[in-house]
Amino acid sequence: MKAMLPGQSVCERRTFLKSAGLAAVSLAAGQAWAWAAEASASTRITLVNSKWHINGEVTYHGAPTEGLLMNVRMVNAVFEDLKRPDFDAEANTTRFIERLPDYAAHGVRAVTLCLQGGMPGYEGAVNSAFEPDGTLRPAYLARVERAIRACDSHGMAVILGLYYQRQSAVLRDESAVRAGVVNGGRWVRERAFANVLLEIANEYPHRGFVHGCIRDPKGQASLIRLARETVPGLLVSASGYGDGKIHAEVAEAADFLLPHWNSTPPDQIPTRLAALRQYGKAIVANEDDKTGPNAVAALHACVDHGASYGLMLNKHNQTFPFHFDGAADDPVFYAELRRLTTAAEVQADYWVATMKETHAHFTGTRGTFAQFGDSISVTLAFWAPLAWGAEHLDPQAAQAYQRVKQYLKPGCWNKWKGPEFGNQGSMTIRWALENVDTWLKRLNPEVAVILFGSNDVGQMDASEYEAKTREVIRRCLANGTVVLLTTMPPRSGQLEKSRLFAEVARRLARELKIPLVDYGAEILKCRPEDWNGSLPQFRDSPGDDYQVPTLIARDGVHPSNPAPWVSDYSPEGLQHNGYTLRNYLTLLAYAEVIAKVLGPGVP
Repeated sequence: MKAMLPGQSVCERRTFLKSAGLAAVSLAAGQAWAWAAEASASTRITLVNSKWHINGEVTYHGAPTEGLLMNVRMVNAVFEDLKRPDFDAEANTTRFIERLPDYAAHGVRAVTLCLQGGMPGYEGAVNSAFEPDGTLRPAYLARVERAIRACDSHGMAVILGLYYQRQSAVLRDESAVRAGVVNGGRWVRERAFANVLLEIANEYPHRGFVHGCIRDPKGQASLIRLARETVPGLLVSASGYGDGKIHAEVAEAADFLLPHWNSTPPDQIPTRLAALRQYGKAIVANEDDKTGPNAVAALHACVDHGASYGLMLNKHNQTFPFHFDGAADDPVFYAELRRLTTAAEVQADYWVATMKETHAHFTGTRGTFAQFGDSISVTLAFWAPLAWGAEHLDPQAAQAYQRVKQYLKPGCWNKWKGPEFGNQGSMTIRWALENVDTWLKRLNPEVAVILFGSNDVGQMDASEYEAKTREVIRRCLANGTVVLLTTMPPRSGQLEKSRLFAEVARRLARELKIPLVDYGAEILKCRPEDWNGSLPQFRDSPGDDYQVPTLIARDGVHPSNPAPWVSDYSPEGLQHNGYTLRNYLTLLAYAEVIAKVLGPGVP
């Protein structure tokens, strides 16, 4: 699948040229930061057609996150508390700066700082770069400048917040608030920072703000416009609450949108993003307090829907005493962030050497292909239709099809079905672990595609699913069997847990260095808003549950299989038939395994 554009779904791959012809508006290309053109800054952040660029190059070129701005909230990296003279603010900032290389190496391209910090875990702190009249405190700014220039040296942008709800009362009135906006913008200009984006207020509707011009959407919009007028070319926004909502007045005034996801479950993020899309602007979530697998699920929900994601590790990075440990802050999250921000060509062959070692001790018949799974695998809708032909294949898939037809044992298209072959309806990975040794002894397959999860999500937690899936894979590899691991499709009513289980599969593929068929992700890319055939709009679709014209059947569990798109591998077919999509993805993956591991020299 290397021919696909980064971050593109298989459904888009032959239609991107047409959509690329749509009118595009550059928010900041060319004229942005004209006043900083002669400066010594080494990192320049711009927006071109709603895609982020650093130094004129699109971010994460060739990766699923291309054009996005992945970030972390580090507002207390420049913290001080005038009531705590024992706290060494400079040392705190130094500890943060020392870890920047590790954050950058794992894909972070922006950090959020704030001139009034964030909640340190206790009330009563006095932490503000502003005097009561809106002028700026040089000592505080010196520390912020040190952090910004350190980010600049590591190719990172800074989302610089001005006001935080627990500190804004320092400003004596609304005139002082407006003066602070002007002074903050001018300071950025005078320092010639080309890597700074401005965030007027953190969660502007918050009732903790004592000034109506910050809380009120129209007032906030006026502050955004004031900053833009003060410093033309500076990209300005304000962040909303953790529900991901932003008032129309603020969204229309801003150069980009800053939702927060703290109170938003990962499975609701796509819907919130869809509501923000109406404004036609880049979306950069810059606060989410989830951790571990939940943060990874939210990360995917954003990336899969074209939005940037920002992590806030509240207890670790933001609560006193502050800790900045690079990727060790949250190893699960940062490992996945690094994967998503690494170019596809770098990642593509991570499994080849290991699979060659596995295949070297294979003793069975070449061309054998087992399908270990539940009802989504035992059905003749999976894999078997390819035995009888395939229509409208793109050139890459046509070549893959010929390679597989030449190599695969004919009986493995449609004969290896049923429990004795490792596939049966209603089964889970528990059943697979109980029986895999028997299957391997009886079949001794050269390759096994594995897909469990749709039944598992209702019967076990992710940790059990991970442990048992890992053991099944290990037993296959010990047999000399190459594994094609497949992520489960999203399940209606359990999308968040489905995402967690899919992420388990991705993690295992990286850990064990086996090829991955990311079926779950492709479904959500092809049909991000209406993948689910149980939605009301499909209630009256003619035919049985499998005939709905989307990717998951009306039961909300199984892939769809509408007759008009059976074996139709056109973009339309891949968007409308769930089994056709799975067959397509598996075909490409298996063909790549043949070419790189099993049968070098096979055309």
